[in-house]
Amino acid sequence: MSKINPDTLKDLFLAAMTDNPNFEYISGEQPFVIKYKGQRYYIYMIKLTSAYFKSRPDTTRAQLNRRACFDEIKKSPDPFIFLGYDGENDVLVCWNNKIAKARLNEKNTVSFYSRKIYQDQISLGEPRHFKLKNGDQPYFFKRKDLPIFMENVDTLFVETVDISKSSEQTETKFDAKSNIESHLLDIELLSLLRPMLIGPAKRTLEAVQTMMKYLQDRYGVHISMRECMELLKTLHFN
Repeated sequence: MSKINPDTLKDLFLAAMTDNPNFEYISGEQPFVIKYKGQRYYIYMIKLTSAYFKSRPDTTRAQLNRRACFDEIKKSPDPFIFLGYDGENDVLVCWNNKIAKARLNEKNTVSFYSRKIYQDQISLGEPRHFKLKNGDQPYFFKRKDLPIFMENVDTLFVETVDISKSSEQTETKFDAKSNIESHLLDIELLSLLRPMLIGPAKRTLEAVQTMMKYLQDRYGVHISMRECMELLKTLHFN
């Protein structure tokens, strides 16, 4: 895949939005700051690349590398929008904004995944979500549909709730647990657990702690050590 200059990606974004009366470019390169209907947004747009999985060759990804400027963005009340760009299809992929912002500088590299088969299916004027095996539901749309995206960006993803504050939220927690099996397909989680569970010197306790923290931070799922131990027994590594 050919490289695309970060400034070129910003220009592609601006080209789709410049004539919109609600839009204003503020400053920056990558990330850059815009206003839409008076609300400031941080935009970070990078090229989608192959994830290099032999068993899943159409899996693509966009990666957030550790950067000093992300510390400031993470503390800001302004939304952060992370976009992956497929130049072949002129398609953009957006992941849950709050999750992406929460994971800024979480580690040296944080990966967000997509599928080329889904990117290929997108038509102008027909943006849509696709559900991945790891449970994520990114939003796919043509670059020229950026005005539609910006109009709806604040409602595209389900709110992340504090599941400890009410009986209604406790029910949400129960539902999240009932879907835990889908989270066990998370490629990044499996890559973290594999070296701890494969080989003669297993680090089971470390794997349990890693899994509990990952599920809580990424999906808002709280499970006990005992539950985690049972789930680890169901994992299979190729």
